[in-house]
Amino acid sequence: MHFTHYTVDTVSSSCGVTGSTLQIYSFKILELKNGLEWPLKLYGEVAARDTVDRNRNILFSQSRRNYQNLSENGSLCLTGPTRAIVALDSDFEVELEIVMEEESQGKELITLSMRYDGKGNSLMFENSLCKAELNLEQLPEAVQATIVGVSVVEGEWPFENGCRVACNVAGALHEVVLKEVRGEKVQEGSNGYLPLVRNVVSVKSQRTLEVVIKSYDECGVVCTVWNFSFPAKQCQISESECSVDSLKGKLKVKVVVAWSLLVKEKRDLLLDYPVVEA
Repeated sequence: MHFTHYTVDTVSSSCGVTGSTLQIYSFKILELKNGLEWPLKLYGEVAARDTVDRNRNILFSQSRRNYQNLSENGSLCLTGPTRAIVALDSDFEVELEIVMEEESQGKELITLSMRYDGKGNSLMFENSLCKAELNLEQLPEAVQATIVGVSVVEGEWPFENGCRVACNVAGALHEVVLKEVRGEKVQEGSNGYLPLVRNVVSVKSQRTLEVVIKSYDECGVVCTVWNFSFPAKQCQISESECSVDSLKGKLKVKVVVAWSLLVKEKRDLLLDYPVVEA
């Protein structure tokens, strides 16, 4: 969101750019070895580093106390990236441990780092205990979209039995899941806001971002669907409202998306004012 509040003619082309980014879809433990069995109580971090600042861009982070219970064929509940990942010379670091009930410290599952070479749509991490896969895609000429708000602006709270919020980017391989809860109530945030797990996605320039929100009934069946479409922008804010009729009456949901060009270099992160091109 570094350039969100600028206008197109106030951002220098040497600072804000469209560029090749990495869209992160999932991280799965594909195989367990040496007698390990499902489910796993996992905690630790999965992170990316790119050429902008080399700092960790967190994709998954859980403490030992707040571990994730991962079943077979399940994916880690990703919370990032917090900004778009520049594809050039991107490194990924995995540090995951297993909660051991009888021990005060966890058991290391996997600690590895790998560089993405621009080939393929996955990175494989493997050691003597497991095999894991990071599923991703390189998107050329992309901008950053941050879903800053999903709120119910009219009608009763519709997520008593869970919900799914996902983004579909035109031309991309898969959808990006921002939140998915089944069989339990999603707590309402202040002013009717729906708290998301992930917020940032990359969108190809001149393409469209689609946000699809679904609510479930008591049987886990989709009962209400809201669809939103946002043409990609280089900066500023997009808002859209969608109303549907349901058994609870009229339900209107609002989605707010913040757009931004990519930061080209670390020094550009220090900018706090528009740079007008000569």
